[in-house]
Amino acid sequence: MAAVDATDTNGVVNGSAEDDKNAYRPPDIDADVKEMERRKRVEAIMGSKIFREELEKIIEQQMREGGPGTGTLLQQISDIMGTTNSWRGNGFRGGSCAIPINDIRGIDTIAYAKGEKVMRCKLAAVYRLVDLYGWSQNIYNHITLRVSHDEAHFLINPFGMLYNEMTASSLVKVDLQGNVVEPGTTNLGVNIAGFTLHSAIHAHRPDLKCIIHLHLPTVIAISSLKCGLLPLSQEAAIVGDVSYHEYQGILVDPAEKDLIIRNLGPFNKVMFLRNHGVVCCGESVEEAFMNTYLTVLACETQVRRCDYT
Repeated sequence: MAAVDATDTNGVVNGSAEDDKNAYRPPDIDADVKEMERRKRVEAIMGSKIFREELEKIIEQQMREGGPGTGTLLQQISDIMGTTNSWRGNGFRGGSCAIPINDIRGIDTIAYAKGEKVMRCKLAAVYRLVDLYGWSQNIYNHITLRVSHDEAHFLINPFGMLYNEMTASSLVKVDLQGNVVEPGTTNLGVNIAGFTLHSAIHAHRPDLKCIIHLHLPTVIAISSLKCGLLPLSQEAAIVGDVSYHEYQGILVDPAEKDLIIRNLGPFNKVMFLRNHGVVCCGESVEEAFMNTYLTVLACETQVRRCDYT
């Protein structure tokens, strides 16, 4: 009897058992196996950092160029990447994926002043925080940040975008005269009323780099009281002296700028607009946000205290 070759396995030579197994595999099982292999290859490609960076560049280029079918194309790319997002004009939004705050690429910073990229990211982050805290009111209210010591340029939100849609590149850069210096990545303009209030403070108080304007109900309630904000909490004590301005309506009259500055004063960083809201300022983005946070808490404490008297 002939000896069996050492390479035989169960009587099958040269490992051909796997080939025979595949030959007798049902068509539906064979199709599933091929699909699994295809998905593994796709996942390997999508997991490549270089591929994703190149894909992001293509998406950004399509965002800027626009054109017919852009939304459909980007939705198809989104489907390929396995996301559940829907295209919303200036970024991916939907599902559990948020629009990135820092959407600025290296080449985009050429037109920016020194350090402006970081400032844009900080300001966009504050817009997101205001929305997370429930302080935003659709597209209204404004937060501005001065970006240059040499030139009176400051960033403001494009009028029409929600706070949770704000990104670093979408912010509009304007000068004190209201001229758009850099329009950002949208074709939206700037709200004139918001510009009037913020430009007045930026022009006369160069120490205040960031300004946050809110219309919260509790803040409006305190602004309507003759006594104003009282030192009833530690937050109110930390905020310290505050100013008051008799709000006359939508701020579109340039003559009102002098009155705003006179009422704010040379040192105060928080000013209530009677029956309207509050303006919280700071020498940095961080200070402005902290002053806003403390002011809102102080107003809420005082309103709750009034409920029990």
